[in-house]
Amino acid sequence: RFNAKTQNLFIRDAFIDKNGGPILLAAGNKIYRLEADSIRVLFDRQSNGTAFRDVISLRKDQWGNIWMNDNGKVLFKTGNIITDFSPRLQIPPNVPAEMCFSDSSGWWFKTSGYGAIHLKRMPDGSMIKDIILNKESGLVNDNVFSITADKNNFLWVSSLGGLCYIDLNKTNSGKYIVHTVHEDEGLDVPNWN
Repeated sequence: RFNAKTQNLFIRDAFIDKNGGPILLAAGNKIYRLEADSIRVLFDRQSNGTAFRDVISLRKDQWGNIWMNDNGKVLFKTGNIITDFSPRLQIPPNVPAEMCFSDSSGWWFKTSGYGAIHLKRMPDGSMIKDIILNKESGLVNDNVFSITADKNNFLWVSSLGGLCYIDLNKTNSGKYIVHTVHEDEGLDVPNWN
């Protein structure tokens, strides 16, 4: 049934809610909702009326917000409002970014050429940029493919230059210590995705 209902769609990404919600599909210039025997367009434009161009990724954070990458721009959906969030990341406008995951303190974003960025969620719901990880701070490359964290609070960052991990519980003179995984540790992959 899934193939029959989606056979004419070029699906770029899918989000399956671990809490049993519907499956959300990013397909070109629309976001679809797939649930039981129905598929329907959920939304296709920002709140200001700007139509989506090419949604390539879709994530839901632990507060119920939906994050999308539309042709390099980060879009943020909270409630019924969808806005371009890219300017709030304070990176050059031509640098693509994407929200990778949320943790208890906020959101992690990957970028193409600007490293990894964390936005801290403040008690009033506002956000501030509190961590930037890039070549200057120890990453092997600023072109980040993916970001995740493990149960020990190690942040794992894959990039064009390899795989790194950071212990978010420890700093040295206020800076996080970035460890690059090397061949002698059993990983001989120059770029990691």
